[in-house]
Amino acid sequence: MNEDHLDPDRHLWGAEDDDCYSEVMEILEEHDSGRWDYDKIHCCITWKDGDLEPCGQQGIELLGTTYSRTEYTAKLCIHVGKTIAGTDVCLNLTDDISDEDYEQARDEYLEQAQEVVCSIPGDGYWSGDDWYICDHFYITVPITLNPEDDSVDKEATWESIYDAYEEAVKDWDREVSTADAILDCLAGWRRWNPETKEYERVPDVNLAKEDNDVST
Repeated sequence: MNEDHLDPDRHLWGAEDDDCYSEVMEILEEHDSGRWDYDKIHCCITWKDGDLEPCGQQGIELLGTTYSRTEYTAKLCIHVGKTIAGTDVCLNLTDDISDEDYEQARDEYLEQAQEVVCSIPGDGYWSGDDWYICDHFYITVPITLNPEDDSVDKEATWESIYDAYEEAVKDWDREVSTADAILDCLAGWRRWNPETKEYERVPDVNLAKEDNDVST
């Protein structure tokens, strides 16, 4: 690959850019979990049911590779998406609660959850049953070449891509993880402990009720 941007053969760089693009695409495909059926994603980072996990589904799209002066770079787009339970939310309530009281509790949850969801940065929509939120972030990463033959150093380039990806999603991860914890509190599965300043799990009320019945 050319190292001098004044090389008289720079008209050939287009073909070399294509080779570089193909090699970077191979890197992404080698690390693709295949768990996000989205045509823009070349490398899904997350795994099965990732959209239901605290930080949602996350994947990388290769937009292109370019040569500038003495460096090849890859421009990528990080896509993130998360499904948040709506009408089918599981509330931590006793099984003997009446249907009317359960529906009232669920409506109260949905009203408060709507405010939490709307506070998360990015785009989104209400499907009629649940919320889906998403966002994307652009990153540019240097492509490392092997000095022997100017081919792409796959290991070093992937490390650069992954480091840049982690930095790009840091704020998103924090925002949606916090929102996920608050929603769990609204549903009765977690509570805030002011002493430890952490969210802690709340036992299933039905299991707790069974334990009390047995002990008495």
